[in-house]
Amino acid sequence: MSFEETLRAAIAASGLTLRDLRDQLRRDGLAVSPATLSHWQSGRSRPERARSLLVLHRLEGILGFADGGLSSLLGSVRSRGRIPDRPGGLTPAQLWPNGADVAALTGRLAPTGLSPLSHHDRLAIGPDRRARSLRTWQVLRADEDGADRTTVVAHVADPGARPPAVRALNRCRTGRSARDTGAGLLAVELVLERPLARGETVAIEYEVRYRPPYPLDSHYERKLPWPVRHHVVEVDFPATLPPPRCEYYTAPHVDVRPRVHRELLPDGEHRVHAVAVDVAPGVSGIRWTW
Repeated sequence: MSFEETLRAAIAASGLTLRDLRDQLRRDGLAVSPATLSHWQSGRSRPERARSLLVLHRLEGILGFADGGLSSLLGSVRSRGRIPDRPGGLTPAQLWPNGADVAALTGRLAPTGLSPLSHHDRLAIGPDRRARSLRTWQVLRADEDGADRTTVVAHVADPGARPPAVRALNRCRTGRSARDTGAGLLAVELVLERPLARGETVAIEYEVRYRPPYPLDSHYERKLPWPVRHHVVEVDFPATLPPPRCEYYTAPHVDVRPRVHRELLPDGEHRVHAVAVDVAPGVSGIRWTW
């Protein structure tokens, strides 16, 4: 029998509903929707991404199969849904000076099934010219049924500063994390309140809190492996110390000299901001001189 026929027969023989299976998998820390399980047993879709294959492995145990009893029926599968199988995506090596460290760190966490549609970043600078916090609002869209998490990577380039802390604020919670203290890197999963169906969207909010000794910054930039519809970036400066010059810039990847699009003037609250629409992959940010 085919994969879907075998799965359908096993579910029927177990007496479990798709919601029962969803609940058992959730207790094991694996998120999948009943709709996804229905698509698997009807043949409308198959488990192919890394997270889906973890779910399938646990399903084999719940339904009484030997290890590989279901997955062996899948045959060859397509690419697993990371950067190479989506055209136009950039790798960590193209976005970060220490791209190998970033790739190794994020590889220790579950792959994300969410794509960003927009970012709104707001960086706060303290009276000592050092970064205090970064608050981010994101709109995300599910690339697959059951997508329930994204990964935040925080980096402190200042060798004297410790990796920051990530705090979930709205419609998400923090999950697993991975840290590379030597490289000043922290990767944290943000887990949604519930798994999404493919194409469904969610707006989340989180904060990166820097730790003393705070990093001495002269720029902030968002790494964009995929195109996004909007990127809003703001920087709040102390009232007593506004920088004399600020610029909004972009670059297609880390090894290319940035292109300055315009100079930015602080408003009455000593804040500068830039808004970009239909932003290409690369880096997008604000830099300043004191």
